[in-house]
Amino acid sequence: LGISFDMRAQYTEGLAMFEPAMAALKAHPRSPDRDVALAYLALWSSIMTGYYRQRERSAAFLIMGVELLDDSSSLTDVLALRDFARGYFDLLLDDPVEARMHFQSGFERYLSLGSVWDASHCLLNWGSAFYYRTDNHTTDFAHGKEKVEQALTLVESTGDMYMRAHVLTSLGQLAAAHRRFDAAKEYYQRAQDLHR
Repeated sequence: LGISFDMRAQYTEGLAMFEPAMAALKAHPRSPDRDVALAYLALWSSIMTGYYRQRERSAAFLIMGVELLDDSSSLTDVLALRDFARGYFDLLLDDPVEARMHFQSGFERYLSLGSVWDASHCLLNWGSAFYYRTDNHTTDFAHGKEKVEQALTLVESTGDMYMRAHVLTSLGQLAAAHRRFDAAKEYYQRAQDLHR
């Protein structure tokens, strides 16, 4: 559900579902299954509140999710989500160096699981950590474009037209930010054509 809400930018709706679910899970005694389920919900809630730039709420959810996990015993998919959520929060704090490290780790974990959609999502955000925010307050379009193009290659292998359009739009935004307006128009047109 987290992915579904995220792709549709339905963060308010996602939080309206996740917060009561977290409260219900907290009422149960601790167990590995309960902790993993609660961590998933907390990490997605951190991402969703981060989208609205609610730093304190996002941090509280992130801390909750991280504290429920253990690198040595937690499942790879929830550790990958943890890495993604950390990267997303790092961007919220304008810390692109840490964000890139966390998105890279999440990408590698998701790729090892064969989770192409999630791996491409990490690549998109990893790319944004290069071209929107860099440690010296300049942009690195070449690295950003490289990561987003890798995401496009991954997504094309799935046949997911919605995500492909999303990645093409990101490439269009990157080209426009780099003042390559003809290339931006071409990316936007390709994205629009997928919706026909």
